[in-house]
Order: sequence, then C-alpha cells, then structure tokens
Amino acid sequence: MIDLHAHILPGLDDGAADWEEAVEMARLAVASGTTGMFATPHWLEDEITPEPAKVQALLNELRRRLAEAAIPLTVWPGMEVYLTPILPRLLREGRLLTLNNQKNHLLVELPLGEWPACAEQTLFELQVAGVTPVLAHPERSRAVIDDPTRLEKVVAQGALVQVNAGSLTGQFGRRVQRCAEEMVKRGLVHFLGSDAHSCGQRGPSLAEAAERLERLLGRVAAEKITRLNAANLLAGQSIESYRPHRRNYTAGNVWQRLKKWATAR
Repeated sequence: MIDLHAHILPGLDDGAADWEEAVEMARLAVASGTTGMFATPHWLEDEITPEPAKVQALLNELRRRLAEAAIPLTVWPGMEVYLTPILPRLLREGRLLTLNNQKNHLLVELPLGEWPACAEQTLFELQVAGVTPVLAHPERSRAVIDDPTRLEKVVAQGALVQVNAGSLTGQFGRRVQRCAEEMVKRGLVHFLGSDAHSCGQRGPSLAEAAERLERLLGRVAAEKITRLNAANLLAGQSIESYRPHRRNYTAGNVWQRLKKWATAR
C-alpha cells in the first residue's frame, strides 16, 4: 500500500518527535503492509511554513536512515497545505511542495469547522495553474459532515480526495466514520492516508482501514484507493475511478439521509 499523508519528518510540525520515532514509524508502517509513504508536513500561514528545500533535506536524511536500518519503505516529499486564498500565488513563488515535487498534485487541508468562502475559487485557480488539489481528510470537516454535497461539487469539478485510515476505523468518532463510509460508497475517495503523527494512537498503520475498504467496495476498487491511484500519481498517469457501491441506495437520496443523520446528532 501507499500512504499519501504522514507527518514522519521530525522537527517541522507536530509529527515525529525525533529521528528515532521517525524510523520506528517507518518500521511500523512496513509491518502493516505499507511500501511507500508521502512525507507531508503541515504548512500553515504565519505559523508553520517549512521551506521546500528543508523538507527535501530532511527527506534525504530519512531515506539514509531507512537504508541503514534496512527498512524497505520508499518515501516521497510533499506538504499538507492549509487552504487559503493565496495558495496559487505561493505555488508560483515556489514556497509550497507538491506531491513528490511533480508540480501536478497538492495536498490541501480544509478547516475542521466552517466551509471557507474561498474554497471553490481557490481550488479552481489551482487547477487553472495545472495543479490538482487533493483534499486531505474532508470527512473530518464539520462543514462536509453537515452538507456533504459541497464535497461532491468540488470533486465533480476536478478535485481529488484522501480519506484518513483512522476515520474509517472509528478513531475520530462515529459521525466522522459514517461520513467517510458514505464518501467511499459514493465514489468520492481516491487515496488512503494514515495522517500519522507518532507511533502511538496516531500511528502509521493502514491495514485495518484497507480491510474496511475491501468490505465496503470489494478488492479491486479498494486496491485503487490503497495503491493504484497513488502509483498512477507518481507515474504522471490519470487517477483510476471505481464504480460506487449502489446496494441499498436510491439515486439522489444518500446525501439527504446523511444530512438528516448528522442533524439528528
């Protein structure tokens, strides 16, 4: 499997505390079936603003340490960039790191609360610039839980979606889990990420979530989310879609039922 989202580089954000923890996170990831991982430290305006060159330097050091420890995990650079209307300008200025520095995909974090007024316009401007936004764990956003059609709209306009492993396994509560499951069943999820921050509760394992995806979608579709789409991203190829799960659903009512469920709670 390929982990699209992990805070494994030490000294940049609230992820790995030091090199020892970073190496142990990699060891745990491999033990759970992960073969590749994107190192995606936070980028948050005026708070956490790592330079791309610094991220790359730390990634190179991590690669050296993994080779020394004989841990067979391939790691690629990236950032988890908080959504702000100045993202297109920051990209032009070279201040942000796209996934694997390929200038094609940017991991973008939505606020966990309200839906930003700038969201659609900013995501559109990124695409005009040739960069596809990949939304990081939108199932954790209260705005998406309350009105999932917002996510459906931006995906229809070209954005991609990464779901957290912990969201599918219930780590963030039942509301988030239910939203993640509905997103998966509606064909709105393209990648799986651990969003790992440590070796503990926010660890790097994808195994349980991958099993959950296979139960929800079947093996072929789950494979696209856990591995093939990320492999295609790295190869510069188109992202594979999958046929949404339709059993026990009628067209047009799933999001209404989710909104009703969310409101009731």
